[in-house]
Amino acid sequence: MKVRPSVKKMCEKCKI
Repeated sequence: MKVRPSVKKMCEKCKI
């Protein structure tokens, strides 16, 4: 799933 850079940092461990 594509996520924003800010979300990717926070959701770096929750890779879906």
